[in-house]
Amino acid sequence: MPKIHQSRSTQRPIQQSSNQPPKKGHWSDSMNKSLDNNKQTEQRIADITTRTPAASTADKPLTYSPPKVNVGLGPTGLPTVEYKHEIPQADAPNNNVQPKASTADKPVTYSHPQPRVSMGPSRPTVEYRPVTETTEVKEKNVQPSASQPSPGVKQLFQDALAGNAAAIKNYSLDTLRVKDQDGNTALHIAAKHGHLEVVKAIYQRQVPDDTLQSTNNQGETALHLSTLSSLQEQYKVSEYLLDNRIIPVESYMSYGNSGMNCLHNLISRQRFDLIEKFIVPQCSSNTELLNRVDWHDRTPLQYAMENHAPDSTIQSLLNATAD
Repeated sequence: MPKIHQSRSTQRPIQQSSNQPPKKGHWSDSMNKSLDNNKQTEQRIADITTRTPAASTADKPLTYSPPKVNVGLGPTGLPTVEYKHEIPQADAPNNNVQPKASTADKPVTYSHPQPRVSMGPSRPTVEYRPVTETTEVKEKNVQPSASQPSPGVKQLFQDALAGNAAAIKNYSLDTLRVKDQDGNTALHIAAKHGHLEVVKAIYQRQVPDDTLQSTNNQGETALHLSTLSSLQEQYKVSEYLLDNRIIPVESYMSYGNSGMNCLHNLISRQRFDLIEKFIVPQCSSNTELLNRVDWHDRTPLQYAMENHAPDSTIQSLLNATAD
C-alpha cells in the first residue's frame, strides 16, 4: 500500500522564540521617532525664543546701483551691450540736518553723463563719466536799456492806442514828446486810429508846437495819418486838426510812404467838404500845395476829376490855382 505524504499547507507553522529581536516596522520604532520629533520641536522653540533680533536697517546707509554699460563683440561677431551695476555707498539720512541756504541767486550746477569709448583688454568698453556744468542765474531786476522806452512811455502808447483819454493827464509833457521806434508820438497813434478824445486831451495839455507838428520816420504828421482812412472816426480827427490849425500849412505838403500829401489823401477819400472848408482857404496864400504832384505826377485837380468831385470842389481848386 503506497505511503501518503502530508501536504506542506497542512503543516503547522513553527513559532519563533520570544527572545528573538523584533522585526523592522514594529511599534517601538514609531515611538522612538515621535520622541525624536518632540526633541527637535522643543529645540527649535528654544532657539526662536533665545534668538537675538536683527539690527534695524533704518539708520544704515542707503545704497543705489547706477548701471555701467560695456560694449563688446559677442560670439557671433555682433556687438553686445552689457550692463553692470556698481553699488556705491550713500550717506545715511540724518534727521537733524539744518536746511541749506537759498540758492536762488547762486549759479545752478547740474551733472549729466558723457560716454567715453576705450579699448579694453579684449573688447571695446563704454564708460559714462559725469560732466558738471554751471549755468549762471540771470539777474532778476534787469534795468531797461536806453533804446527801450520806460514802462511809463509804454503805457502811454497803450492808452493812446486804446483811446483812454482820461489817462493823458497823468503823463508829463516830456513823456508826451517821446517817440516810438517808428517815430510816432502819442498824438500820431491817436490820430491814426481815430481817437478824437485822446487828440483833444493832448492838445489841451498845451504840448509844444514842435511836438504837435512833428513827423515820424516816413515824414507823416498826425494830420497826414488821419487822412489815410475813410472811416468816420478819422474824418472827425482830420476836421478837428484842421479847424484848430494844429498842423501848419507847410506840413500839408509832406509826402508819406504812399507818395501822396494830405490834399491827395482827402480827395481820394472823397473828403470834399474839408477841402472846400479848410484846405483851400488856408492855402490861399500858398498855392504850391494845390499844384503839388504825387509820385505819379498827378495834381490834386486831376485827383478831383478822377474821383468825381462835385463842381463846387473843382471850381474852388481852379480859382485857387488860377490866382
